[in-house]
Amino acid sequence: MSRIWSSGDPGSDAHKPELVGEGLERAVEILKSIGFRQVAVFEKRRRSLVDL
Repeated sequence: MSRIWSSGDPGSDAHKPELVGEGLERAVEILKSIGFRQVAVFEKRRRSLVDL
């Protein structure tokens, strides 16, 4: 996680619709590089895992 924080943008805070998802590809690269293979997504309060 320290590597993510040091990358300069640990999260997302889009203030315009066209910015939603910006940097997503880079985030996936970082997560994979530190060993993540899946992420959790939620729809209607139900969790499911999605492969990176």
